[in-house]
Amino acid sequence: MLKKKSIPFSLPIAITILLSSSLAWIGLYQWLDTPSEQESLHLFLSSNAYASTLESDLKKGLSDQNLKQVTVTALAPTNTFYASTLATVGIQECDLLVLPKTVLDGLGDFSDFAPLEASTLLTFGLNPTDYGYFSSDDTRVGLKIYDGTSETNLFNDWSGFEGSDDFFIMINVNTVNSGSFSVQEETVTENAFYALAYLLTHDPSQL
Repeated sequence: MLKKKSIPFSLPIAITILLSSSLAWIGLYQWLDTPSEQESLHLFLSSNAYASTLESDLKKGLSDQNLKQVTVTALAPTNTFYASTLATVGIQECDLLVLPKTVLDGLGDFSDFAPLEASTLLTFGLNPTDYGYFSSDDTRVGLKIYDGTSETNLFNDWSGFEGSDDFFIMINVNTVNSGSFSVQEETVTENAFYALAYLLTHDPSQL
């Protein structure tokens, strides 16, 4: 009669297997729970002052668009890291960017920004004649939200601005949330335009 060989029990090996299995399940859960690019929105703000509820209000306001995460990167133009953050985070990752005219004047290339055509703005409930614009070669690429001379702030209380510079909001074509203007090959959304309309037509103090 053949004798069965017993497999020696090793507590360290058993613990290692258990930990590896647990970490694998945790990693899978985190991956499944992480919002996709289409469910996320990233705003680059050229100011240190903005409403503490900006992220949560925008997320709630665009819940019908299945928006699950809002991120704000806020830096004043005088910050030492402003230029590098604009180039690496703002232009590469952010769906909307609020930039001062002095910065826009120095860019030269505006192919990263969606044209703000009258028909497009009307689609999202915005009257194009109500706003001023920053244009490049007769193409509107920025919508004025702050006038440095009159200190008129169309961003309501979402953000504060200082100085005599004008500020404009742009929509970035390098992300999936710029609709038909997106250069991405993935499924796109129009969430950047929905966010633009929401920010211009809602006041956080009235929510």
